[in-house]
Amino acid sequence: NNQTPLGLGNQGNNLPANPPAAITPATAALVGQNRFENNPNLLPAPTITGVSNAIRPEMTPVSGGWPMTVTGTSFQTGCKVYFGENEALDVTFVNIQRLVAVAPPADQPGLCSVRVVNPDSQSVVANELVEYF
Repeated sequence: NNQTPLGLGNQGNNLPANPPAAITPATAALVGQNRFENNPNLLPAPTITGVSNAIRPEMTPVSGGWPMTVTGTSFQTGCKVYFGENEALDVTFVNIQRLVAVAPPADQPGLCSVRVVNPDSQSVVANELVEYF
């Protein structure tokens, strides 16, 4: 057998050394997915366009516990959300443009920043975006 073993000679693209003659949509999707996973710097950094909830937009009680919808771009599964320095109690990844983060308690009323940190370490901060009351 003169074939190159899987993973050798294919320069890390996760394809067999002797790929099939035709590239199927499934294979093309796999190549694109692995290209981004192996090179996280190719992914765009996240942005935040807003934070709101159904009760009082852009506000949450100092006791925390309210779900806040974070909108923006380039969110990734497994990202973390911070209100000021405090990590959200729970984060639900809805899609790359929407997260639902449960606000943590705050020490006192006032404005705080919101920060999203993706698993690839890229992050964004929106200053004075949420008010604790």
